[in-house]
Amino acid sequence: MRRGPAAFPDRVPIPLHHPIEALDEPRIHRGIDVVATLLENPQPHIGKIYHLTGPQSENMHFYAQEYSKALGRTITYQDIPVGPWREALLERRWPVHVVNHLAAMSDLHRAGRFDRLTDDVLRLTSRPPVSVQEFVKNNSAVFTMQAASRRAPSDNSAG
Repeated sequence: MRRGPAAFPDRVPIPLHHPIEALDEPRIHRGIDVVATLLENPQPHIGKIYHLTGPQSENMHFYAQEYSKALGRTITYQDIPVGPWREALLERRWPVHVVNHLAAMSDLHRAGRFDRLTDDVLRLTSRPPVSVQEFVKNNSAVFTMQAASRRAPSDNSAG
């Protein structure tokens, strides 16, 4: 059931069951902070690799609960197969290279390749990473039906 302007889908069908730290929007926000920090003095960072993670590494059901708390309604996670999800993205005319990348990332998540936790964000920015709940609360306007419809398609086969 959708309520008011916070019409982010109540069911989020995506083919991941491990932490989504590599794909979540708070990670993008952390990345921007880190890039700004690195550009201030890039020399000591040349050749280094940083893993930008949130304050915890959890499963997708946990993240659905965090969205629920931030949006004030129940959001559930539903694991779906990559194939139908990939085809739904292609039907919506998403670029093939983007769909292939997302499908590959989904497979890597399923294999646990992004299940990690580091203090790199804190070390690089002197600020702790933002939690998913905090990010969603601070950016709740993004989670409208219009914004959600531009993102992942719903899965009609998982009925």
